Amino acid sequence: MGDLSEDTATVKQWLDKVAHSVATRDLDGHMGLVSKHVRVYGVPGNEVIDYTGWEQRRRNEFNKGLLMRISYGEPQMKVMGLKRIAFSVEEKLHAQNGHQVVVNKEVVLEREDDDQWRVVEEQVRDFTNVSRRA
Repeated sequence: MGDLSEDTATVKQWLDKVAHSVATRDLDGHMGLVSKHVRVYGVPGNEVIDYTGWEQRRRNEFNKGLLMRISYGEPQMKVMGLKRIAFSVEEKLHAQNGHQVVVNKEVVLEREDDDQWRVVEEQVRDFTNVSRRA
């Protein structure tokens, strides 16, 4: 079993890198945080999103300037191990038009063979569309 403070730091670092890659529209950096084996469950209209689907979605959002930034709440650690960390977190996607989507999800990170932590699974629990403030 991993060390809680070390695992929490790993998760926060990973979340910060995701947020930075979105803010700077760094698609290569962003996709470097995603496992080639990733699976995302629970996104409305999609059975399962894989690596290619994730990349296509982000490329579209970055190229069209749709997604301005992502921010995260405090992660709640679930399971830790030598190569896997599971946690739940609230993610806020901030759109260019002022809208926000708040997503509550479970995330599993895995330390891959190159010693990098990448997301291998996400499960969307629920989400809320928040209208632009008047």
